[in-house]
Amino acid sequence: MIKRLQFVFIFVAMGLYAQPPKDSIYTYQAVEIKSSYPGGMTFFNQYIAENFKIAKHTDFKGGKLLVDFVIDTTGAVSDVRILRDIGFGAADEAKRILPLSEKWIPGKQNMKKVKVRYAFPLTLPAYDPALDVDDHIYDDKEIDELPDYPGGRNAFRMMVAKNFDIPDFDKLSGKLLFSFVVETDGSIGDIKIINDLGYGSGQEIIRVLRLSEKWIPAKKNGKNVRSLFKMPIKFGKE
Repeated sequence: MIKRLQFVFIFVAMGLYAQPPKDSIYTYQAVEIKSSYPGGMTFFNQYIAENFKIAKHTDFKGGKLLVDFVIDTTGAVSDVRILRDIGFGAADEAKRILPLSEKWIPGKQNMKKVKVRYAFPLTLPAYDPALDVDDHIYDDKEIDELPDYPGGRNAFRMMVAKNFDIPDFDKLSGKLLFSFVVETDGSIGDIKIINDLGYGSGQEIIRVLRLSEKWIPAKKNGKNVRSLFKMPIKFGKE
């Protein structure tokens, strides 16, 4: 479920000097070419909004959770630190979802990839029982009606084929396997690459999937539910 949350991300400089510290981790303002999230911060914010689970407790009144983390030279998130906690498991949840995000485009100093540390306050709303729905992600065997794409699965495959484009397309061989969650409102989230064929194929299918129209969500007992959808795309000769 995409929670109706307001997330405010404000990047905070952790240092003002161009020289790297002893552990060779640059700050956001000090590095020459800054790390960036594929598709921009709008997509990163969307990832957080879709995956951050706030405490289901009436005493949780929300607040600002101050977090920082390192984008390493591979683009992975590491060394997540909690600079200011607000309790109710918010710190553990931030540590869980940040390393699971899609890999970033690494920062550079003197044209070389370097580690960069970011810091930001994450503003979380108070728990609202009225917005609480079934968070369980159902598989095909658990639901009464499968999720579907407007026009059917073939229309979805045509949309993917029309928009998928990488320079090394002819080098791809095998099955690119991915999954995503169809939310109760028909949007898709939690995109995961199960089998990446390289040459940028994984990042490209993520980009294409974000162009998708809203799906017709799965149903269980007459109600829309979250469901897991998996799909392979075949390339070359097997």
